[in-house]
Amino acid sequence: MILIFIINKVVIVMGFWPTISNVPGRLITIDVNHLLSLGGSFCGLVPVSVNFVFGANGAIFVPFRIPRPLTVQSFSLQNGTAVAGNIDMGIYTPGGTRLVSTGSTAQAGISVTQTVAATATRFGPGLFYMALAMSNAATARILAQNFTPNDMAQMLGLATMAAAFPLPATAVFASVGVANLFVPQFGLTARSFV
Repeated sequence: MILIFIINKVVIVMGFWPTISNVPGRLITIDVNHLLSLGGSFCGLVPVSVNFVFGANGAIFVPFRIPRPLTVQSFSLQNGTAVAGNIDMGIYTPGGTRLVSTGSTAQAGISVTQTVAATATRFGPGLFYMALAMSNAATARILAQNFTPNDMAQMLGLATMAAAFPLPATAVFASVGVANLFVPQFGLTARSFV
């Protein structure tokens, strides 16, 4: 099923429960643009290199929904034109419980995809949040997409947290502020189960 919303002349396409292949052991990558996450919400938007707008030691939480269990293997982030400090990526339940994270890892590689291994953790099905926290917001850059209108972040279910580096065992989700109009390009790679 596909839902299409038009809000202030912006087309938002949302898919629900797209099929994950029934091939056992298949690798699945879910990023912020995947139909299991924000889907077509960024249609036509080109990612740009920006500073991490959620502040030093801040985090962003992006919802995604999976129809069957997966085992996470790694996380990836699109680094921008400068790298500095450390990153931490993970998965949370809607109640704010951390299921897995990469732990503090040096941001490395200018304008490349940085992949960080995670402890294999099986989770799902259901709603979850992929999280990204960064220790340096002044000079570290990532690729991100800008979205408008300002209230679109709340409509899509995004959340933030200050003082969240490294990612805490329990997150306290806060609304995304008007100034935080960028969604970083990051995601997870998992192995599917039938």
